[in-house]
Amino acid sequence: MGLLRFFLALSVVIFHTGDFFGIKFVGGQVAVQGFYLISGFYMAMILNEKYPSGLKGYYLFLSNRFLKIFPIYWAVAIVTLLFCVGLMFAFPHAPNHLYLYSEYGTVLSAKSWLTIVFTNIALFGQDVLFFTNLNTSTGNLFFSDQLWQTTPHVFDFMMVPQAWSVSCELMFYIIAPFTVRKPVFSFLILGASFVLRYLFISKGLSADPWSYRFLPFELQFFFMGAIAYFLLSKIKNTSWFQNKTIGMSLMSAIILFTIFYGNMPDTLYVLPSKFLMFNNGFFIFTFKFWIYISLLFVATPFIFYTTKSNKWDRFIGEFSYPIYIAHMLVIFIYEAFQWNDQTSTVRTIVVCLTTILIAHFLNRKILAPIELIRQKRVK
Repeated sequence: MGLLRFFLALSVVIFHTGDFFGIKFVGGQVAVQGFYLISGFYMAMILNEKYPSGLKGYYLFLSNRFLKIFPIYWAVAIVTLLFCVGLMFAFPHAPNHLYLYSEYGTVLSAKSWLTIVFTNIALFGQDVLFFTNLNTSTGNLFFSDQLWQTTPHVFDFMMVPQAWSVSCELMFYIIAPFTVRKPVFSFLILGASFVLRYLFISKGLSADPWSYRFLPFELQFFFMGAIAYFLLSKIKNTSWFQNKTIGMSLMSAIILFTIFYGNMPDTLYVLPSKFLMFNNGFFIFTFKFWIYISLLFVATPFIFYTTKSNKWDRFIGEFSYPIYIAHMLVIFIYEAFQWNDQTSTVRTIVVCLTTILIAHFLNRKILAPIELIRQKRVK
């Protein structure tokens, strides 16, 4: 699964920088939802096979997940903050995260300040900020679904703005031990999440942030992954499942689909629009999207079985999270020095290579020592 996760992470980077020799990859939204599915698969697997039930197992699972997530996040957030502070003194006219604080710092109420500082440190709640606006008269945050129609954007106060999806992951981790140990719970939550999304779309709530940032909707992808694990447990002893040619073929297909997804037609009129979640002339999920997610759902157990003993695949997969967390810092540095005269492809290559190098450093200096502790705790 490592190579696939690596390409999904690169898809998010390319989505934020520009295409790669005209190749657009799968894009940010679909990549995030693909990560959710894979995460659901892994969490169901380790909770059913690795962690005991009960309060002790619950604490061990959560603490180990937090050890995986927070150190790298905090490292990138701190570096971003320090870079912004230095940039204000060295290049006062360059784009800077902290300018929003200087412009609205006296406007923000104490409660708003506390919320922003807490979400920057604790990660929890960053997804919720996409459903809030700032009342510049009172300094308070208030609920709103008009994400792009008002300023300032509250999520721009985040040092690592793309970490909102990690906040969704953390919320899933909290409920996973109670829900992914039995298939019936996964099926029920999957169905409820899908129906809820459809009902909201029918009311016109379909654009960003509802399209992929609202956790109750996104649970359907997490629990699709959990169901894929239960599928694995049913077929893992069959001879045709253990045929690695099938696994390699499926992995090749989904990786190629990931790379060329953005270059394929957006809408394939094969099914009636009501099955595609069509609302007011806007396709929320095209037939192409459902083909991709369905293929990922089917392929995940096969790819896992085929690559689970491959050390290189595991090594490559470890790059996915630090790439995702660090890439906006690299883009920010790139933009701060106004290297905008490059073509989108050159810019994308520079950002991707720099991010991969930073990810390697984060893995060696932060993740590797922590991983030894995590594995020892489970044993």
